[in-house]
Amino acid sequence: MFNAVFWPLSFVSAASYCVWNFPSYLLLFNLAGLGLGNTYQAAGWFDVSVLILACLGFVLGVLFVTPIEGELPVQTWFDRIGLFAGRISMVLIMTLAVVMAYEVVVRYIFAAPTLWANELSLWIAGLVFLLVGFYAQQQRIHIRIDILHSALRPSLRRCCDIVSSLCLGLFASAFVWGCFNDVQRKLSNWERFGTSFNPPIPATLLPLLALIIVLIAVQSFINLVVDWNAPGPGRAVDSNQSLER
Repeated sequence: MFNAVFWPLSFVSAASYCVWNFPSYLLLFNLAGLGLGNTYQAAGWFDVSVLILACLGFVLGVLFVTPIEGELPVQTWFDRIGLFAGRISMVLIMTLAVVMAYEVVVRYIFAAPTLWANELSLWIAGLVFLLVGFYAQQQRIHIRIDILHSALRPSLRRCCDIVSSLCLGLFASAFVWGCFNDVQRKLSNWERFGTSFNPPIPATLLPLLALIIVLIAVQSFINLVVDWNAPGPGRAVDSNQSLER
């Protein structure tokens, strides 16, 4: 339980600061575009320290993540990243619940609504939506037509899995190719949402979307290799028996 909460919470806390001050890191490494102007200053020693803590939290979180009841066991080092993405989603969902509860209390009891709760909720929900997609791919719980997939012979199932992985890889390649310039522009200009709170939702969600799609494609090929000789229609180890094996 400690590893399932502490490391994701540590990573999310440090990464949140780094994301909000991301233009400062761009300036530090001379990667800033013309759109940043004189609004930001280069990251200082404190900013660099928080960035190191975020990296450390991610590495240790991936290293120490362990499956819980109902989850597949870790079979490759890449599985740990997907599993840790699920733990990050857990922390973000708890954060989202706190933000929404706080907004309800201050709005309807104290008649003092915030200017940031709505946009922050949208931002967190978008992050959760992307991360759980990667987690679902790692756990083989993504949506597919199981009634047809399970009825096929093992050789035909493997053919379907190969075609599925190839299509996903092709889509990931096309998506990254198509949105590369847009991602570069949003990051270099640090495009924001345009509200009073003005969070950098466009500058963060599109790059993360491209990254998650690539990770899902890679995880799909890893699942294909791991499940190649596995009995059953898809999961290398059944979720209800993951701890017994």
